[in-house]
Amino acid sequence: MITIPYDQICSTIIEKKGISKEELDTRIKQKMDQLSGLISKEGAAHIVANELGIKLFDATGGKMKIAKILGGMRDIETVGKVTRKFEIREFQGKMGPGKVGSFIMGDSSGQIRVVLWNDMASMMTKIEEGNILKLIGGYARQNQDRKELHLNAKSRIMINPPGETVEGVAMPEAPARTQISNLNPEKGPAEIKATIVQVFELRFYEVCPTCMRKVQQGEGGASCATHGIVTPTYSYVLNFYSDDGTGNVRTVCFGKTVENVTGKSREELLAIREDQTLFDVVRTELLGAQLILNGRANKNEMFDRIEFIAREAKLLDVDAEILKLKERVEEVQSQKSEVQSQKSEVRSPKSEVQSQKSEVRSPKSEVQSQKSEVQSQKSEEVTPDSKLQTPNSERPSIVQQAEQSEVRSPKSEVKSQEQFEVQNPEQSAVSSLPSGEKNTPNSKLQTPDSESSDSEDSKVFEDPKPVEKSMDTEGYPTITPQASPVPSQATKTGGELDDFDIDEELI
Repeated sequence: MITIPYDQICSTIIEKKGISKEELDTRIKQKMDQLSGLISKEGAAHIVANELGIKLFDATGGKMKIAKILGGMRDIETVGKVTRKFEIREFQGKMGPGKVGSFIMGDSSGQIRVVLWNDMASMMTKIEEGNILKLIGGYARQNQDRKELHLNAKSRIMINPPGETVEGVAMPEAPARTQISNLNPEKGPAEIKATIVQVFELRFYEVCPTCMRKVQQGEGGASCATHGIVTPTYSYVLNFYSDDGTGNVRTVCFGKTVENVTGKSREELLAIREDQTLFDVVRTELLGAQLILNGRANKNEMFDRIEFIAREAKLLDVDAEILKLKERVEEVQSQKSEVQSQKSEVRSPKSEVQSQKSEVRSPKSEVQSQKSEVQSQKSEEVTPDSKLQTPNSERPSIVQQAEQSEVRSPKSEVKSQEQFEVQNPEQSAVSSLPSGEKNTPNSKLQTPDSESSDSEDSKVFEDPKPVEKSMDTEGYPTITPQASPVPSQATKTGGELDDFDIDEELI
C-alpha cells in the first residue's frame, strides 16, 4: 500500500485545488466527525482529495523525481547526487549474518535516504560523496515521517552514468525557530533553543540489530517486523524537560540523538545499563546545558500533553547564535526600508494629485479676486449722496413716496399698538374689555369732565383738508395745502379759556 504523509496530502490538495489551509482542515474534521472517529486524519484527507477529484500521485513506479517517491512504491528508477555517506553496519539475522549501508542522495526536487542490504551494501566502498547515481529497481518505505529507498540483490546502481546530470540538489528546508509555548503537532518540524532543567533516568529497550527498530518478544524469541526472528541488541531513550522562558516541554531523544545530547559513545551508554550510578555524573553535566533541538511536537494521548521528539541535538554555539541574530536584524531592517520606500511611492501620487488640485484652485482664486476688485470699484462709485445723484427718471415722485408711506402705515400702527400695550398694560387691558364692561359705574373714564374733554378735542382738532395736486414748470408734482381753520379759543364749562396759548406765527 502506498503511504503518503499527511502534510504532503494537504500540500497537494491546496496546490491543485487552490483552497485555503483553514478550509481544508475544516473539511477533514467534518469527514472525521461524520465517520464517528472510525478513520484516521490521513484517511479523511484521502477521502477529501478523492471527493475533490484530485489524484495524489501520478505513477506507482518507473522513472521519477525524488520528491514524487512515496512509501509503498516499487520498481522505482531515479537519478541523484550523493550528499552524505554513512558507515556499513553488520548484524545477525534469522538467515545468518548480514550487513547494511546507507547514504543520502538528492536532486532538484528533494532528498531521500537510500539503504543497501547485504551484497548490495558492498557497493558502499565504491560510492563517494558528489557522485551521480542512477538507481534501478528500488522500493520505497515510510520510516515514521521520513521516506527511504531500499535496494536489494535485484536492484542495480550505476555510478556517474553517461548522459545523466543533476543541475542542483534541493537542500531540505530548515525547520523554523519556534518558542516552546507555540509548539503545535499540526505545524510540522520545528527548532527550539532551550535549557535542560530536569533529567530523567536513561532507559533501554531491545531493537533489531539491522534496522534498529523495536522488537517484540514471542514464542520463537525477539521478532522484528521486517527481519523476523533476530538476536536483539539494545538502544536507549532519554527524557528531560526543556525550558526557553516561554514554557517548558518534555523532550524525548532516541539512539544517536541521545549520544549527541550526552556526548557519550554507544559503549559508554550501554555500560550505564549495567551500573545506573554512572548516570549520576551524566545528569549533573546535562542540567543547565543549552541545546538546539530539531524535531516535531507530538500529542501524548495517554498523559494528554505535548511532547517534543528530538531528531537532532547539538550544544548551543554562542558565536553562531550572535551571527544569526545579526543576520536577522539586517533582514528586519531591509524589510523596514522596503516598506518605507513603498509608502513613499504611495505618497508621491497623492502629492501629485494635491498639486493638481492646487493648480485647479489657482484660476478659481484669480476669478474670485477679480470679482472682489469689481465689487470694490462699485462700492467706490456709490457715494453716500448717491440717491441725490440719480437721474430724474430713476427718482420716485412725491406721490409715489406718499403712496408707499400709506402702505407701510398699517404695519407701523400695529407695531406702535404693540409697544403701547407693553408700556401701558393697565390701559391696554381696559381698551380690550367689551363695551358693556367699559361703561361700568366704577370706571374712571365715565366722569363728566372726561366726556366733555373728549367732545371738545373732537371739535378743536378737525380732519385735515384734502390735498390739491398740481404740476410745477419742470413737470414734477407739487402739493398746495389748503388753510386749516385755526383752533378756536373754545371755552370749557364755566366760560374759561383753554389752558394753552396759540402761537401767533400760526395765525
